[in-house]
Amino acid sequence: MRISTSFMGSKLQSWSLRITELSQSGKWQQVFSHFRATEHAGIQLTDTSVIPLILKACSNLSYIHGTSAHACLIKRGLESFTSIGNSIMDFYMKCRCLDSAVTLFDSMSSRDSVSWNIIVHGHLNLGALEKGLCWFNEARVSGFEPNNSTLVLVFRSCRRLESYCEGKQVHGYIIRSGFWDIISVQNSLLSTYVDSDMESARRLFDEMCERDVITWSAMIGGFVQSEETSSGLQLFRKMVSNVGIEPDGLTMVSVLKACTNTRDLRMGRVVHGSVICRGLDCDLFVGNSLIDMYSKCEEDTGSAFKIFNEMPQKNNVSWNSMLSGYVLNEKYSEALSLVNSMGMEAIDVDEITLVNMLQISKLIVLPMLCKSVHCVILRRAYEWNELVLNSLVDAYAKCYLVEVAWKLFNGIKRRDVVSWSTMIAGFAHCGMPDEAISVFREMKQAEENPQRVTIINLLLACSVSAELSKSRWAHGIAIRGGLAREVAVGTAIVDMYSKCGDIEASRKAFDQISKKNIVSWSAMVAAYGMNGLANEALALVDEMEVHGLKPNSVTTLSVLSACGHGGLIQEGLSFFESMVQDYGIEPELEHYSCIVDMLSRAGKLNTAMDLIDKMPENVKASASAWGAILSGCRIHHGNRELGWKAARQILELEPLNSSGYLLASTMYGADGSLVEAAKMRLLAKRRAPRLGGAGEEMEEMGFGREKNLLSWPLQHMILVVLADVTNRSLIVWRCAGDSTQQLVVFLRIRLVGVDNMCILVHAVKRQPLELPLEGRISNALVEVGPSITLASLSEILAFVVGSFIPMPACRVFSMFAALAVLLDFLLQVTAFVALIVFDCLRAEDNRIDCFPCIKIPSSRGSYDEGTDQRTSGLLARYMKEVHAPVLGIWGVKMVVIAVFLAISLASIALSTRIETGLEQKVVLPRDSYLQGYFNNVSDFLRVGPPLYFVVKNYNYSLESRDTNKLCSISQCDSNSLLNEISRASLTPESSHIAKPAASWLDDFLVWLSPEAFGCCRKFTNETYCPPDDQPPCCSPDEGSCDLGGVCKDCTTCFHHSDLVNGRPSTVQFREKLPWFLNALPSADCAKGGHGAYSSSLDLIGYESGVIRASEFRTYHTPLNKQGDYVNSMRAAREFSSKISDSLKIQIFPYSVFYIFFEQYLDIWRLAVINIAIALGAIFVVCLIITSSLWASAIILLVLMMTVVDLLGVMAILDIQLNAVSVVNLIMSIGIAVEFCVHITHAFLVSLGDRGQRAKEALGTMGASVFSGITITKLVGVIVLCFAKSEIFVVYYFQMYLALVLIGFLHGLVFLPVVLSMFGPPSKLEITETQRADEPSASSNS
Repeated sequence: MRISTSFMGSKLQSWSLRITELSQSGKWQQVFSHFRATEHAGIQLTDTSVIPLILKACSNLSYIHGTSAHACLIKRGLESFTSIGNSIMDFYMKCRCLDSAVTLFDSMSSRDSVSWNIIVHGHLNLGALEKGLCWFNEARVSGFEPNNSTLVLVFRSCRRLESYCEGKQVHGYIIRSGFWDIISVQNSLLSTYVDSDMESARRLFDEMCERDVITWSAMIGGFVQSEETSSGLQLFRKMVSNVGIEPDGLTMVSVLKACTNTRDLRMGRVVHGSVICRGLDCDLFVGNSLIDMYSKCEEDTGSAFKIFNEMPQKNNVSWNSMLSGYVLNEKYSEALSLVNSMGMEAIDVDEITLVNMLQISKLIVLPMLCKSVHCVILRRAYEWNELVLNSLVDAYAKCYLVEVAWKLFNGIKRRDVVSWSTMIAGFAHCGMPDEAISVFREMKQAEENPQRVTIINLLLACSVSAELSKSRWAHGIAIRGGLAREVAVGTAIVDMYSKCGDIEASRKAFDQISKKNIVSWSAMVAAYGMNGLANEALALVDEMEVHGLKPNSVTTLSVLSACGHGGLIQEGLSFFESMVQDYGIEPELEHYSCIVDMLSRAGKLNTAMDLIDKMPENVKASASAWGAILSGCRIHHGNRELGWKAARQILELEPLNSSGYLLASTMYGADGSLVEAAKMRLLAKRRAPRLGGAGEEMEEMGFGREKNLLSWPLQHMILVVLADVTNRSLIVWRCAGDSTQQLVVFLRIRLVGVDNMCILVHAVKRQPLELPLEGRISNALVEVGPSITLASLSEILAFVVGSFIPMPACRVFSMFAALAVLLDFLLQVTAFVALIVFDCLRAEDNRIDCFPCIKIPSSRGSYDEGTDQRTSGLLARYMKEVHAPVLGIWGVKMVVIAVFLAISLASIALSTRIETGLEQKVVLPRDSYLQGYFNNVSDFLRVGPPLYFVVKNYNYSLESRDTNKLCSISQCDSNSLLNEISRASLTPESSHIAKPAASWLDDFLVWLSPEAFGCCRKFTNETYCPPDDQPPCCSPDEGSCDLGGVCKDCTTCFHHSDLVNGRPSTVQFREKLPWFLNALPSADCAKGGHGAYSSSLDLIGYESGVIRASEFRTYHTPLNKQGDYVNSMRAAREFSSKISDSLKIQIFPYSVFYIFFEQYLDIWRLAVINIAIALGAIFVVCLIITSSLWASAIILLVLMMTVVDLLGVMAILDIQLNAVSVVNLIMSIGIAVEFCVHITHAFLVSLGDRGQRAKEALGTMGASVFSGITITKLVGVIVLCFAKSEIFVVYYFQMYLALVLIGFLHGLVFLPVVLSMFGPPSKLEITETQRADEPSASSNS
């Protein structure tokens, strides 16, 4: 049937219109589908305008779509059209296939400007800059006309490659070609000149008739980049005022950088106002530039932080800019607080953050912060970052951990000059000049050229050594390097010689500095002052003014110090006055301290004290000023009262500094007060941070009469606290994102320690008030100390046993928890006892809790009347008057024993229902999108995972019977492996095998048999002949092929007579097995092994007659729950073990999930062993501490019942047994000890019969156990109920809640009943009996 031409034309037009509409709507998949539909319908698209739309759709879909479309276009002969070829080439460029695009370009018969633009633009856009420029030059020779975007990319490439000559050539080309008037091209050219030649950029800018904001921004940025900031700011003013072009964010960033470079805060504020007026304050980059500008201009970190807080969005640059500003302005406490905020908001740290934190650690000398940052560096894999590593070495050295810094330095594989310089500076800073010089010599041997900083650090090391010979050697190195005349190096040489005492060499080096700055003059003035040449120092200041420089605060401080050491008192005081009047320098604390030192040396102590009293309010006398007063009192005797005042002030300001104590000791010794001098030296040895401060300690030793509450300096305390918080934030960063796990670990460890403190506090409160404080504390420790020790050791042992669990997370937690409990116990019996003493003293002195400085009046008589009376609490009265008497009733005891035994027996029966595993849905958060996935898998998945039975060392020789032991076809053994698998699949409920196994061996034997005449075939030359329905084995013109490419002269591999009982010989098996594995299955021969069995055999060394490994594949039944996976793996292993023993062949099963569930095969055995070990260890500890086998056995019984009952709760709540629950069970033993050990110990040390002792134990310790243990643990456990992840609710909240309730019931109900009926004898009665026997024995003797 012939279709009319008109119909075809209308149909084609409809298809074209439809494709165009879909392309305009961005429905690329439908565009391609319509194109494929035209192909299948046999409609040829003659409208070439549609082809680019199809290729555009392919570029938005995938590379495969485009190549198939390309193939169709080649078949249609449409590739020869230039427009279509361009579209195909553009597609390959967008798919980043440069080679395919170039090949197509080379094959194009005709090219136009679009073709050249595509090839040039594509290379440049994809980063092949050099090749792209080569294509551009070739295109220019061919006379093509580039488009605007291509020229922009050409100039950008010239900038990136720094090919400025090439840029000038393109500049000439655009002038000749008429592209000069295009502003985008002009801007690109301007940006190229800005990077290389600002003069040419300025001329080009002036020649431009039309300028937009990009033009102005590029020019301003160029001025700032070339350090012509004034020109950049002037151009900005012209842009805003004269031209009227609105600046954008990029312009503002450049202008703010200019303000930062010139430290022009006034202009910066003007720019800031312009930013706000134009609505650019929400721009992230502008905000970051504002932070940087305010941080570096006049130390205005307050404004910087205000901008930082008001930013709607922040990135790492924002945080780092603010952090750098704080560090730059020495706001270390604010910087640490900001780091803590970064941790709280989960901001990822980068190398800049880490470097800033290392700067903080070295500037305020916080080694722990430095180590914490080091941990983050290792965790984040920044140890290969040179900037971070060099900063880490520097921080360790500045924190006086130079050994660690040296170890890190030795681990650096590629050391640069920064690394060497940092290590030299580190040794010099730590007072190890010889090591620093040795590192420098090693650097020279490594042929690393030292730079300016290296030489300065070497000179610093020589100044530390103060050896003139080494200093001259270092000076020679600086001269040979041509650096001695530079201002920084020359200043270091001046300082070095001055510290060596060679002032003439210092002056000579000073005179050789080519361009002296204020630092050089200050160093020379300090050199004169250090060497006692005060007059020369004053003369040098006058010489400095002649050269047009005014002294700064450092210079004036050096002059004042020189006058003080040179004894020029009047000159020093005169210079101090002129410093304010003539130079406009506001005196700082150091200047006042220097004047005080000057006056004290001259014996004018009263004048020095007057100066201290007249200091401004913002300047407070430091320890150095008071030290000068104290030294003056030591030198000039007779003012002991003033010396005492100065010593007291020093020790208040710096309680950890021994120099103040030694100065005071020397003063007392010189005055003849040897007793006071000895006391001061004793204080120097005992210096340590104390709550009351050093001044209070002096009061205790008899110095002075005033009472004063002293403390550490507030700033130091803030820094220490913030450093601790920062360390905690860094710990959170090191744990990769698992914040809920950290909460659980924290709560678990904290719950173990609070209860002992409550028990101890209650014991102290139970002591009579008439006893002295020491007696009350000692009695409390005697009363509860053994039980606290026993409880803590039991918990430690339980955690240690938990570390035997093979799961790494559980093991690590158990180890750290054991260490935490140990440290907690040590702090409880030491530091916490001391705190209780302080609190008792506070209470006795009628001072308010939390505000001990406030003292309230009290009546002495009322206090004396109530010293021996203390009202019992409601809970204690309940235990004594209700709980203990009720449990003492005989009928109640029987009921309690029966109920608890019944619960334990029921729990033993229920524990067999506990399943092993860990459900995946439990691990995920409740709102995770994967919850629905696992629900769907459980509801709809009806296919199990593949199961492989792997046979090792299969002997296929004809003499072996292994073949019949494995196969399942005729003549195979009835109990062969495959027959047994088939029989097991008939009972999938127990075997978990869904179907018979796919057997390569059966298929191979069938493939070989003569009945399968279409399978194993060979040519007459003994080569493999494929089936007839497979691709031809040769060309029809060859002799071995018939018409149609069908192979001829093919025969079956074997006749029946060639086989032995239907089995191939060893040689036949070996030769034909590769044929089988390479044979493709088809209709003529469906038994081909290629694909189905290609990876089922390990053919390495199979020529020997033994196949090392081969597998037979079947499937498990659908597995939905964790128990199904565990049971299926256990069934498969039992089946393989039985078959292996039966057939005497090594067989083992494998499935992809086995590796994850092997731990659950013996989880019960592991749990029982570890629980038994924990119980045994705790029994031994109880036996050692209580010295009572009877009491230890009762405790062991209660612990066993607690664990058994907890297993019953797990069965009721469907909590599975896994490593997490095993750790919880083991830890529950240690925690359960707390519920019974305190009452048992109280029972052992009480008097009377069992019933009375049980009541007394409950009355004494029952309230403490309930409030101090049960309630505190319940509060901590309830927090876990609100966790998002089900695993924490199930394995921590539910299990711990059950543990607390079970432990409470056993400790306060079951245990007192057992003790009242079967308890051990009292230790006190045994001791009294022994004491009574001793006199009778002596009298008998």
